[in-house]
Amino acid sequence: MYIGIWYYLLIPIITLLITWGFKSPPLFQTGAVLGLSITFLIYLSLNWNAERPEGLLGLGHLFSLPGAAIGLVFSAYFVKMRNIFGASIGFTLGLFGVLVGFFMNQVVVCNTVMWCGLLSL
Repeated sequence: MYIGIWYYLLIPIITLLITWGFKSPPLFQTGAVLGLSITFLIYLSLNWNAERPEGLLGLGHLFSLPGAAIGLVFSAYFVKMRNIFGASIGFTLGLFGVLVGFFMNQVVVCNTVMWCGLLSL
């Protein structure tokens, strides 16, 4: 994605600020940031393997971040309300909260404003 290094730094920092607001356990924060890193890697591999690399591909990622944020907030709220401090459970909820929210928003984006191949119905 041709966005700039600021994007790759700012998004994880905002994620950490959201999780710190909920006083989430450290492994929850690790899972959430790893989930965002996975989305970065998916978009990076799509751009590397494309016949014509697109400069606007980053907009698809940017438009899907609200879903990731909503998934993060829901999972952080769930961890806080249930007092979950287990390492594997907190990590998994942080990871899947971000990924599920991102993917759900990605499906909406792919069916409204951009074409995403298999995700576009």
